[in-house]
Amino acid sequence: MAGRLQNFEKWIREISTRTDVEVIVVHDFGDKTTGEELSEICENLRNVRIIEGYYGNPGSARNAGLQICVGTWITFWDSDDKPNVQNFLQLLESKPENNSE
Repeated sequence: MAGRLQNFEKWIREISTRTDVEVIVVHDFGDKTTGEELSEICENLRNVRIIEGYYGNPGSARNAGLQICVGTWITFWDSDDKPNVQNFLQLLESKPENNSE
């Protein structure tokens, strides 16, 4: 993904302005350059954490993120996704406060 993180940078900066959203970026060691670019993009973003390791598949990478997340609502976006951040944030804002139903 090195050199192709423009979409990621756009939406991560957009969502990082929210204090009610936690973002965990899971980087599967594939190349050092991508990890360096991710670190540079996410530097100084308070609600964004990067974890790195050898996960081998999307499920293992997601489980690694799940182990450290603290949020109630969870979604997964892969490197080839182009999330609509505004729609996602609107969904969060419209969620019912009482989830017991």
